This record gives sequence, structure tokens and C-alpha cells, in this order.
Amino acid sequence: MLNYTLLHREKEDSRFDFEYYLNVHMPRSIELLSNAKGFVKVSVEKGVELQEYNIASNYVAMCHYYFETIEDFLNAFMPHA
Repeated sequence: MLNYTLLHREKEDSRFDFEYYLNVHMPRSIELLSNAKGFVKVSVEKGVELQEYNIASNYVAMCHYYFETIEDFLNAFMPHA
């Protein structure tokens, strides 16, 4: 199984709308890819900062697509990239 991870880096002076990403973008992405050959699952993670411990995240979000093979992933993803 292949895990293809998209990393959305934290950028100074930028805004990442996680609610939009989770509730609009990802459902559309899942709609486009989930019926493809070899699709297994998708997961999304949100970067967390713990200011009281001075711990910052380098990423605002991570998306993990799981497919049986790299070919399955590329065949599903590239027409929409």
C-alpha cells in the first residue's frame, strides 16, 4: 500500500482556512478520487501549536491518501492535478 502525503506548510503572514479545507475541499477531493482503482482511504491532520510550551507546528495541515499502488494513485490524481 502507498501513502501519498500532501503537506501544507505554515507560512508567515499567510492564512490557511482549515474549515474550508476540511468541509469543502476535501469532500470534493474524496468525491473525485474515492471511486478510483486501488483507493483505500484518506485522512487529514491539523497542525497544532502549544504556545504555553513554546511548541510550534511546521504544518497547518497534512492530507494522507492511501492507494494500493503508485500507479493507482497517479491514474486517479493526475487528471485533477
